[in-house]
Amino acid sequence: MFSIIVVTRNRASALQECLLSVLEQSYVDLELVIVDNASDDASIKVIETFKDHLDIKLIRNGQAFSPAKARNQAVALATGKYIVFLDSDAVILSRGIFPAILRLMDGKGSIGGLSGKIYYWNRDRIQHLGLYLRSWDGTMDLLADRKNLFAKRQINDSDYLSTCFAVVPKRVLDQVGQFDEYYEWLHEDLDIFYRIKQAGYELIVEPKLEIAHRPSSEGRYYINAPIKIDWLLLNRREMRNRIYFIIKNYSLRRKIIFLGKLFCQMLSHVRYFICSLAWFIYHLFRIKRGKKSV
Repeated sequence: MFSIIVVTRNRASALQECLLSVLEQSYVDLELVIVDNASDDASIKVIETFKDHLDIKLIRNGQAFSPAKARNQAVALATGKYIVFLDSDAVILSRGIFPAILRLMDGKGSIGGLSGKIYYWNRDRIQHLGLYLRSWDGTMDLLADRKNLFAKRQINDSDYLSTCFAVVPKRVLDQVGQFDEYYEWLHEDLDIFYRIKQAGYELIVEPKLEIAHRPSSEGRYYINAPIKIDWLLLNRREMRNRIYFIIKNYSLRRKIIFLGKLFCQMLSHVRYFICSLAWFIYHLFRIKRGKKSV
């Protein structure tokens, strides 16, 4: 019924807590598809200790692949009706979470993705509780009224779900296609959930499903990604990926709006304007060439 996908690299301690939180659910009809991205710590030993208690399929990569590629590897091996993306540095807090997911998903066929209330590790702040997309520049924000620790209202209008914990029907992934591996990291999850929503499905956030996430630099495909600064000051790869997302997915009108807003930043951020414009032109011609070759 459920295929839980966990991608990990050098997170033995966090991975143990993650798998233990799955084991404590006492739910039988699930499989774990774990992708180990060339760990050189005790991660494999941790996985082995759970093999007698959980149905585990292990993919061992000889090198650290991107999250997009690793998740695609796992989805290809998964056999469940529902795919659950779970970060290896996250734990499931809610008991009985899988029957609750079934009641929600089976009761409404229009759901293309489901997530819950994702806390930071110490649970004094919310990391994710439904995000909306700022349409002109492709960034995401947590709405002010969704920062409430005690929020209980189901959210039916989210633009994005975090793959820290997200449930997607396998049939929906088969319809919209796999993660776009060009992104490598950053925006690969935004891209797939954008495509799911464009296909007419709803992205639902149910606060009763609670997860704790401990973001860490260990095991990241790239470890120097900035956390939260002005969008024009983000690193080169984030800028490239966001512009690629806009060129790939946005209409001509929205592309023009993006360029107009970008131009307004030119006087105070000339260097970043030039860099962004260069990526915009590059991806525009790259995608056009790709369409001609199909």
